[in-house]
Amino acid sequence: NKMKQTATAPVVGSGASSFKRRKEEEVEGFLPDDNHPTPTSLEQRQVEYSLRDFLLAPLTHPTQRQSARVNKEQHVRYLLKGYRKLNRNYSSLDASRPWLCYWLFNALDLLKSIRPKLIPSAVDFLGRCQDKNGGFAGGPGQLPHLAPTYASINSLVIMGTEKAYAVINRKKLLQFLMRMKQPDGSFIMHESGESDVRGTYCAIAVASLVNILTPELVRGVPEYIARCQTYEGGMGGVPGNEAHGGYTFCAISALTILGRLDVIDKPSLLRWAVERQMSFAGGFQGRTNKLVDSCYSFWMGSIFPQLDVPWKTEYRPTINETPQTVHSVAEPAPEAEPQIKERRPKIMELHDADPTEYLAEEKNNIGFWLFDQRAMQNYIVFCCQDDDGGLRDKPSRSRDFYHTCYALSGLSIAQNNNDQTHGPTILGGAQNLLEPIQAEHGVTIVKVARAKAHFSALPLDGDDC
Repeated sequence: NKMKQTATAPVVGSGASSFKRRKEEEVEGFLPDDNHPTPTSLEQRQVEYSLRDFLLAPLTHPTQRQSARVNKEQHVRYLLKGYRKLNRNYSSLDASRPWLCYWLFNALDLLKSIRPKLIPSAVDFLGRCQDKNGGFAGGPGQLPHLAPTYASINSLVIMGTEKAYAVINRKKLLQFLMRMKQPDGSFIMHESGESDVRGTYCAIAVASLVNILTPELVRGVPEYIARCQTYEGGMGGVPGNEAHGGYTFCAISALTILGRLDVIDKPSLLRWAVERQMSFAGGFQGRTNKLVDSCYSFWMGSIFPQLDVPWKTEYRPTINETPQTVHSVAEPAPEAEPQIKERRPKIMELHDADPTEYLAEEKNNIGFWLFDQRAMQNYIVFCCQDDDGGLRDKPSRSRDFYHTCYALSGLSIAQNNNDQTHGPTILGGAQNLLEPIQAEHGVTIVKVARAKAHFSALPLDGDDC
């Protein structure tokens, strides 16, 4: 675990001022490059310098740390403004308009702020994006494509009305998905298009939501996905490609939906996944030697709930073992307590008043999954929020709807634990809590359950499908 290798515990009793000074001196070095800088290490160091003020100030001043706040009202205003009118910068997304619906409505749903009056016009628009031969296009009259099909159906599920559900022509959708299906178990994105795990995930996810997941549709899919696992442990877009956070999300989510996580090397995947959390920033990168990006808070963060391996476990598999059963325990064994400090990123150890008090406070609510949930929330809350609403990749970038949706989705993953006795892990207090999201679908748990209940009552075959 990279967190255990890089994080260092504070020297208790050395005094607050010396503790802060020592940490600031340590931060000066940033990414170690063995005195052989490369374009990659220089870019990483530049990003870490840009994050320094955002990260150190709140964690070295208790009053600022306590004021950590998700600016919900500002984000809602930003999202609603985007629904009414987009600026010219979004013209390049003319073939991705259902994605704008998904990013806006999913973010509003996470914030519990969907306006019912917006739903009818959005349902009507998405209905006009549906092709007569099945699937959805990026806009009315365009080519049906698996990506906007996924975005459209997710959007309709989020809206959750009978009229929204009724838009989906399940019979034609299944025919479209079968036309995209390839002999090797993959799916092409559109007629004569490319095939990779994105298409596979989009097809499996929408079929699962609307109850058209037939044996013929899923035949060969788990085996294809298993071939996409790389020597690093993560998943590439196609067999032989580099491991990537977005493709790994697609691969693992499809396998979760199919109940076939047994086909991959889970310990290897976990090792790769935990190493993607940046030890200074607290957020995730998407590939080895890449920069932190708030969207990977979801793409990477959502992997851990799907693998369902809490960090407090009685059994920890080695890299060459496949775990059979993992039992959660209420409290770590006494000898395991030092690991609680070791797995923390450097920034989470900072506190200029009383380091021992801060660590004791944090230790009791460090989180449930195999990544530092509070560190990731810290990155999103302090580094990625725009003062006027919306979220961004990192402080040097501008806000946009894509990063607003996925940063909030990642924040939900980090807050909500699959543990009834533990409760949520929330940076900044209960007012920051978002709706829990279903990791494999990227839609809130409530909306997924409601849609599956609706479509499960409909026949899989026949004229109604």
